[in-house]
This record gives sequence, structure tokens and C-alpha cells, in this order.
Amino acid sequence: MHISYTNLLGYRIGAIDGMVGRVRDIYVDEASWTIRYLVADTGEGKLMKRVLLAPAVVASVVRGRQVVPTHLTMQQLADCPILTSSLDVEFPLPSRWAAMLVVRRIPGNMPTLVLIGLALLASFRYGWWRVTQSMDLE
Repeated sequence: MHISYTNLLGYRIGAIDGMVGRVRDIYVDEASWTIRYLVADTGEGKLMKRVLLAPAVVASVVRGRQVVPTHLTMQQLADCPILTSSLDVEFPLPSRWAAMLVVRRIPGNMPTLVLIGLALLASFRYGWWRVTQSMDLE
């Protein structure tokens, strides 16, 4: 079963003995495109902390209830590694992906139209290069 990244954000984290917090972010391994860590907000108010959860502790996502159940107790989840800054496990993001991340959040058909425009621009640029640089028309 596939779940969109944006849909998974905000799902509750379920321990064996109760609910702990919510999914705050997801870190993905760029080489294999697999989830490396779930970042979960645990606790409330000043007691809240962000912990890293390995995919191995997740049982299976319950889509209808918006819950990510785990094989851990509440105490074990509280003892998970704490995320002190986003630099701990963040991967460098190529600049060409930055536009995609912004465009995909636009509602409606606008992302599709932007991608069509980019494809036409790239095709025109290639055609211009082909005619002006690689063909000997003299």
C-alpha cells in the first residue's frame, strides 16, 4: 500500500500501550528512495521532543484511523534518539528539486501546466542548440 508523504504527516504514533505523538517529518535515503527515519513529536508543550523512528519499529500504517502503530511501548518510544537539529540526518537537496517541491504544493492543475511549460522550454532550448550549434548550415 502506498501513502503520500503529505498524507502521512500528522498521523498519530501508536505504541503498544497507547498513543504517543504525531509524525512530524520523514527523512528519505536518496540512493534507494526508502524511508530512513520518521520524525515524531512526542509529549506535550514544554515536554515535547522530536525523536527518530526507524522504519523497522513500524508495524503497518492504519490509513483509515491515521495511525502509525509501532512494536514499542511508550517508554521505549520516549527513549528513542532525539533529533537535536535538522542537520543530524538531513541530506543535501539538489537545487533542481527545489522548484518541484514548491510547485507540487500548488492546488489544482497548475503543477501540470508548469511541468508542461518546463518541458516545452527544454525542448525549445534543445532545438535552438541543435540548429545553431551542431548543424553546419554554412
